[in-house]
Amino acid sequence: MPIADSTIINADPDVVSAGLGPGMVLLNLSRKIYYSLDEVGVVIWKAVTDGAGFQEICGAIEAEFDVDHARCRSDAEVIVLEMEDARLVRIERLFADA
Repeated sequence: MPIADSTIINADPDVVSAGLGPGMVLLNLSRKIYYSLDEVGVVIWKAVTDGAGFQEICGAIEAEFDVDHARCRSDAEVIVLEMEDARLVRIERLFADA
């Protein structure tokens, strides 16, 4: 199911993060597994921890990188869904787009 623009993405409370060069490392404390993020992943993670919705996450990526909206949205959706599968984030599908 596609992620709606109004969808809220929350960081899992069991995840801690630390910068590592231009990237970042995330550790899921309950699963005892770590993940590394590249520059795009870092922008997504920072937006998530700032309480951004999916639309704001895409806006943050577009502001940082030279990418068109459709490509940004598609790539961001893939990354966010991978983060959900890894239990790094929780997707709250509470609102439907108008």
